[in-house]
Formats: sequence, C-alpha cells, structure tokens
Amino acid sequence: MNSAKKVAILTNNIICEVICRYYSTLEKYFILNGWEVTTDFNCDLVIFPACGVMDEMHRAVNIALEQLEQINFPKNNIIITGCQPKTHEAELAATFKGKIIEYGKEYMLDEIINAHIPFAHIKPTNVFKAFVGIQNKGRSELFNIQISDGCLQCCTFCVINKAHGYIRSFAMEDILEQYRSAVEHGYKKIYLFGMDTFAYGYDTGKTNIIELIERMLDISSNENIFLGPLHIKWLREYSDGVLSLCKRGIVNSLHIGLQHVNDQILKRMGRPMKFAELYEDIKRIKSECPNIFLSADLLAGFPGETDEIYQELMSFVKTDTFFDMLQLHVYDDVKAAPAYKLDGKVSPAKKKVREYELNVAIGERGPYPTIKKRAEISDNNEYFRYSNGYQNRVYEGYYFCKNTYNEL
Repeated sequence: MNSAKKVAILTNNIICEVICRYYSTLEKYFILNGWEVTTDFNCDLVIFPACGVMDEMHRAVNIALEQLEQINFPKNNIIITGCQPKTHEAELAATFKGKIIEYGKEYMLDEIINAHIPFAHIKPTNVFKAFVGIQNKGRSELFNIQISDGCLQCCTFCVINKAHGYIRSFAMEDILEQYRSAVEHGYKKIYLFGMDTFAYGYDTGKTNIIELIERMLDISSNENIFLGPLHIKWLREYSDGVLSLCKRGIVNSLHIGLQHVNDQILKRMGRPMKFAELYEDIKRIKSECPNIFLSADLLAGFPGETDEIYQELMSFVKTDTFFDMLQLHVYDDVKAAPAYKLDGKVSPAKKKVREYELNVAIGERGPYPTIKKRAEISDNNEYFRYSNGYQNRVYEGYYFCKNTYNEL
C-alpha cells in the first residue's frame, strides 16, 4: 500500500523562467522528500507558486481557491508562494486563510512537511519540460542558468521587484560550473536569465554580463547563448559588447524590453532614455548583423498615453523595419506598482481598442519581416518562437505542475 503523502503544485505562469525554475525545483524537493506529485486536488497539500505581474495572475489564483473551497479542501493545507505574497499582499491578507511563504523563506515549508532534505539543499533545476499541447517540445533542449535575482527597481509599471528585491548577482564560479555541466551533457542551447539579466555584476561592481559570457566561452565556444530580455539601459551601456557577441555568432537573438517609443512615456515608466538614441543602437546591431533575430516588448495604455502619443506607437509598429517580432502587452493597473498613483489613466475601453488595433498592425507586418524566408531563421531562435507564440495562454487560469524538469 502506497502511504506517500500527495501534493498538488499549481502555477499561473509557465513562461517566466524564474517561476519555472521555482515550481520545478519545488517538484524535485517534494519528490526527494518522499511525496507524490498529483494533477488533481485528491491530495494532502496544495502549493501555488504564483506569479503576480498582473492582476490577471491573481484572478487565476482566486479561481483555484474557489474550486478548493467548493470541495471543502482544508484551508490550512493550502500554501501560496512565489511573487504574489508581495505583489498582492493586501489582497491575500483580506481573503486568503491558508499559509503564505515568501521567496527566500522556504524553511517554513521544511517545517510544514517535516522535510528530511531542506529546500535550501535542493539543487535548482536547469532543464524545463514543455507542457504538452501548450509549448514547443524544443523547450527541453534548452539549458537554463539563472545568473541573478532582483533588479534595479526602477520600472514604475512593475511589481515583481517587491517579491525579488534589489539585484543580487550569483557567484560567477557557480554559473560557470552549471555551464560546464551543460557542455558535458551535450546541451547546445544555453539560456542565461534573471529578473534583469544584463544587470549582472552591477551590485558588486566587479564584473558584468559581457565578462561572464567571455568566461563561459573560455570553457567552450560551440554553444549558442540566449539572453533574457535586454533592458534599454543596458542596450546603451553594452551595445559594443553585445554587437561583438552577435558578430561572432555567439548570440543570434536579442529580446529588447523597449516598452514605448515616446520619451515622455519612457520617463514616466522609470526609463528616462531618448528613444531616438536607442533606435540608433538597434539599427546598428541589425545593420551589422542582418541575420540576428530581434524582438521587442511594447506596453500600450500606460498612464499619460494620449491619443497623439498612441499614434506615435502605432506609427512605429507600421514603419519599423528592424525588428523581426513585436510582442504587445497592455498596461494593467496593479495597486502595488508605483504607476498606480500616476495621473492620465487610459480608460479600459480605450485600452481594449488600442490593443486590438496594435495587434492588427503587428499581424500585418507578417512573420519575421526583416528575415524574408522562415527557412533562413536559425533553429537557435526556436525558443523565442514558442515562448512568444504562447504568451497569451498564460493568463487563462492555472496549471498543475508534474514532470516539469529533466534531471541531468
């Protein structure tokens, strides 16, 4: 008779590498401590590592909680962890009666399940499996290395920094050891990520992302390296180093957190940069490395985005010839974000119209407009194709997490 206790691990985000690493490491933790991971609520414990980047994410948590309420699942056996204990602290305090565990306080979980192997002793996962029917199976070919946590905490639309804090770069030797393991196990696609990937080393003042990559190349230069989103601050600061990596074929894709094209909006977002200068850097990279795959995030409906400013964004979408993919997001007025207090809010109805119109314009650009033939796109860009392609599915609800990682 199987006497193992059962746990259901839920998540509302299967795209963000930080949360993927967290829920897959949680799965590994429970298995090593003798628990069985299930995909239903016929279990002893439910733990929800929850993303809180948007209010939609909190609604996904509420959906799960309502379903657990309907079956009278013991509230004391429900745990919410991940970002939401900080991003939606007030909302959880008002309605949630279960347990809350913040990032970095997993020792509380050790006590709850009487773990014989503490969470702090679990080696984090590097290879995430795809969710069947939702993500491209190529996900399992990518070796993920988290190089830092936290960020510079400057973006006013973001609440994730409340959960992860200020930038903390991980030890270079630990990162290099993971890279050696990837090389030894035959992985050819390496993804370096953090909350602000290119801020690596900023907190120590002793190194930076370019130096880290060069140290990796000293170990092996036969791999393709993918990098987490490039904040526009670092695009300006590291443009020469990034261009060098692109020219040498080490980096074949860049995803830039552009967000907007209007200087006033960028300043309100906590990104006081001149778009014209940023765009010159982008043109330079694409001109000197024409086969690089460039993608960017855009954020519409931010407070202060007048009709005239919106038309600037629309004009950019229609006339840009340097980006291969534009990924649209619509500003969500999360209470815990600094931008919540800004004036000039765009009405929900107007945001929906802008979202529709911009998506139509993005669709009319066609697939990969600066690389004419799909066949010319290297397989190394597969990660970005499936990641961006399924982004909208993250917000439909929650997912049960089981068999989420490959052990080396």
